[in-house]
Amino acid sequence: MAASGIDINRGSSTEDALSPEGVEQVQETGQKLAAKGGLDKVVASPSVRTAQTAQEVAAADPKTPPVSTDQGLESWAMGNLEGQPEALVKDQIRDLIRKNPQAVIPGQGKLTTRPGESFRDYQNRAIPAIRGVMQQLAFEPNSKIGVPIHSSVIKLIKGWIKKGSPDDNSIDPSAMDKESEAPGTVAHLFPNADGEWEVNDVNLDDKKPLPPGIFLIRHGNTPWNADKGSQAQDALGQIAKYSKTIHPGNLGRIKAVAQKAVDAGHLGHDEISDAIDANLPSADDAADLPNDRLLAIAAAASPNKKREYAPLIQRNFGDPSKLPPELGRHLRDIGFGQDAELPT
Repeated sequence: MAASGIDINRGSSTEDALSPEGVEQVQETGQKLAAKGGLDKVVASPSVRTAQTAQEVAAADPKTPPVSTDQGLESWAMGNLEGQPEALVKDQIRDLIRKNPQAVIPGQGKLTTRPGESFRDYQNRAIPAIRGVMQQLAFEPNSKIGVPIHSSVIKLIKGWIKKGSPDDNSIDPSAMDKESEAPGTVAHLFPNADGEWEVNDVNLDDKKPLPPGIFLIRHGNTPWNADKGSQAQDALGQIAKYSKTIHPGNLGRIKAVAQKAVDAGHLGHDEISDAIDANLPSADDAADLPNDRLLAIAAAASPNKKREYAPLIQRNFGDPSKLPPELGRHLRDIGFGQDAELPT
């Protein structure tokens, strides 16, 4: 949650580290787990915030359980949807999960080492990774395995279990809509008496020893949103809003908001460009728009997004050399038309 109250879509953001508050949270989690008998081993996502969580949890235990990582446990890489206000991308994310799970999200988030991936690829990476931890438990059924992990992966696991833990890694998508677990909280993953897997919250404050099983540990707070500041998030929210319903009037508003944010040092040009592109329509969706709206969209787009629109511009406006001089000049000014440095 940003200081301005805007929730930001994190995605993978593998480079996002724990804040000082987050370190204290997971240190406390580690101490409480140790007081309940501790863990035998820790298997973490290698993202910075989960690796830090694993280190702090292990360090709090006098036995210091061994720590390993599994890249399959990393969160969903959401490309250019990372860093966007959640309110503006949540419907797009729901559609990707339910209607177009094979679509690869373009771009790469500012705090991640990985480009965007499809939801299907995410499923077929993360669920087998947790199944690998389940297999470790099968070999050592009395062991207690800690898994510092992301809220998105916890939701994915819950959705898979709700579906009956099928071999095809499919999930009940409603699980992805649930609220995220609080930072530093722990859930117990273990087969019940009927051999069916369950996930239940762990009360870290009672005196009961930890039972055997897998313990999903949500990483602590990070400075991701706070570091950007409320002014940056307000600007991103406005830019995304105007980009989503862009017309000639909104184009001027985007420029004004963006320039103010750049001048104040709150946002960089790349962040602004990514926010605009993420909320512009695809070329297919723009095909039936009036030409004035199409030109506003094309003017706001980044060079990469302009390439997507280039065939549509060519279809609607034809040979640039035969256009009225004013229109031809405008197309050149926004990156299209004769002499424009834009491959089609």
